[in-house]
Amino acid sequence: MIVTDLLSDDDDELRVTDVNLSETAESGTLLFFRLVSYDGFNMTSGVSFPFPADEEDRLLREYEYRTDHVDSQPESVQRFVAFFDLYRDYGVHIQYL
Repeated sequence: MIVTDLLSDDDDELRVTDVNLSETAESGTLLFFRLVSYDGFNMTSGVSFPFPADEEDRLLREYEYRTDHVDSQPESVQRFVAFFDLYRDYGVHIQYL
């Protein structure tokens, strides 16, 4: 997959290896996942939270609010908790096999 990090100031595209996700996700779907980088390739940690493309503005707004209300450190934990919560409210619910 080729993805862009919407939470970064950087507009660079990243190539991400996830065979099952790349075969099932629709183009334009917003995804939250933890990126695992190795020499020469990137992959997801295995858990992804998909969202409809038309929810981008709402997700970015609410993400800022929700991370401010997560009582945890480091920032990566705050981010995961916020998006898990957003997924329950706005996500495209999927079933892992």
